[in-house]
This record gives sequence, C-alpha cells and structure tokens, in this order.
Amino acid sequence: MKRYKRKLQFVAGSTYSVSLPKEWVKTLNLSQKQEINLVQQEDMSLVLSPAHIKEVDKSFIEICIDGFSEKIRQIMYSIYYEGYDELVLFSKSKIPQSSKKIIREVIYDLSGTEIIYEDDKKVRIKIMLGELNLDVFHIIYRMNLLISSSLESICSNLDWREIKFNEDEVDRLYNLATRIIENALTNGNILNSSGVKNIKLIPYFFLILKRLENVSDDVKNLGNIVRKNKQFVKEIRNSLLELNKHLNYSISHLRNPKDKNYSLFSKKEEFEKKFSSMKEVSISKSLEAILKNIINIQEEIIIIDFYKKMI
Repeated sequence: MKRYKRKLQFVAGSTYSVSLPKEWVKTLNLSQKQEINLVQQEDMSLVLSPAHIKEVDKSFIEICIDGFSEKIRQIMYSIYYEGYDELVLFSKSKIPQSSKKIIREVIYDLSGTEIIYEDDKKVRIKIMLGELNLDVFHIIYRMNLLISSSLESICSNLDWREIKFNEDEVDRLYNLATRIIENALTNGNILNSSGVKNIKLIPYFFLILKRLENVSDDVKNLGNIVRKNKQFVKEIRNSLLELNKHLNYSISHLRNPKDKNYSLFSKKEEFEKKFSSMKEVSISKSLEAILKNIINIQEEIIIIDFYKKMI
C-alpha cells in the first residue's frame, strides 16, 4: 500500500484543496476537469475514485454450463454473492438431470431465489432481494437464535427435525449476509444500511458469520450423534448450556455493546480438558469445534470493539 503526504491549501479564500499523486492520476488515465468521487467513511477518512468508472450492470447474467457441470454450485454462489438480480444457466444441448438437482439444492440455500422458467436447455433464476437494505447485525442475531434453539433442543426433548431445519435456515442467512457484505465493499448505501458502516470492519464480520455457520454445522452433527444414543445427553448437558450462554452473551454484546469489560470465555482451558477426556471421540470433537468457534467469534468481537474505540 502506497502512502502520500500533501499539504492542505486554502484557495481563493473560500475552499480547501489538496493535490493528487501524479502516478495515481496517470494510472487511471485521468485528465483535467474530470470529476472525482469522494466518499466519507465512519472514521472520517475519505475514499477517492474516478467518477467516470462505469458500474457493472448486475440486473442480468447468462452463463453456459457446458463443460462446467461439476462447478455449477460454486458458480451460483458466486453470482448470488456478487449481487445479480437474475441468472440464466443454459446448455447448447440439454442440461443433465444431475445438474438440475444441484441447481434446486443451491436455490434452497439462497434466500430470495426462485426458478421462474425452466426447460430442457435453460433454467432462469430470479433473485428477489431489491436494494439489500438489511441489517447484518439482525441477521447475525437470527443465526444465533437458531443455534441456541438447537442447543436447547439437544439438552431437552431432542427434536431432530427442528435441529435440521435450524441448520438449513442458518445456511440461508449466512449466504444472504455474505451477499450483503460483499456488495457493501463497493456500495456505500449498502454499507450504511447493513449497520457495518465502516469498510475496514467487513473482514471481521465475514469471519463472525463463517464461525456461526460452523457452529451450526457442529451442533447438527452433535445432535445426530446424541439422538442415536441419548445416554450422552446427561454427560454434555451442562457444558452445552454454558457454551450457549456465552454465545448468546457475545452476540448480544456485538449488537449492543454495554459491557466495558467484555472478554474471552474464562473457562476455556477447563472445557478443553473436559472435552478431550471424553470416551466418545465423535462427541469430543464436536464439542471442541463448537468451543473453538465461539472463542474465535469472541476474538473478532474484541477486535471490532477495539477498532470502534480507536475511531
């Protein structure tokens, strides 16, 4: 990253100006009197960009999947995250049934997507999310509520259908939040409406979202193990309730930071020792993974808190 220093000039007794680096101007092929966009960030810094850069039209994209059938899943996720409104997948001959099955599976994971047309050679998908004026903090809160519900279910009635549904819903919310945050990188309106506001915090929110998705997967795996042998519930119940309490506390703090002394899980070493000594290896690994991800979420929250205090 190159850094430049410039002195502020007071021009004509009415305005302030600063010169731009010659190298930057030449690289972007700018010329005299061309407009420059200035975007003020939450920390009062300014982001400069040429006003003439043409924005990519994301209303529609069409992709031939011939030769890419094994990559359809990744293609669809990428287009969704990029913020396109409509996607057409087509083949010059015929879309295999196996590919159509993958398309339907991916659509199930992506909020706001529907197949609006389909034949042997083409599938047209509409993504109905508008301007993405959605609060990422609320999405994270919803993901946490679903995870919490699954943890409580394991500790009580162990409703496997509820646990599976919660995990699917967390996946959908994760994909939706990823789409919002990725577009917030280039769209100031989405950055503000998402609640993140400062572009420098985006990587930490990406990590928190991914950790929550990982916790949801691990809770589902744990529920699947325990439902086959419910005698394990008594052994892990108190630990799960404690982990659930700390995850709830952390996400509540992220949404509304009131505790000035917010810190990492104090029983980390105690729980690590307890989990590693369990005879059932599959349960031990699931609990260790949940604990690790919760600690990682807390670390990201501490970084966000620290950065906000710096601002």
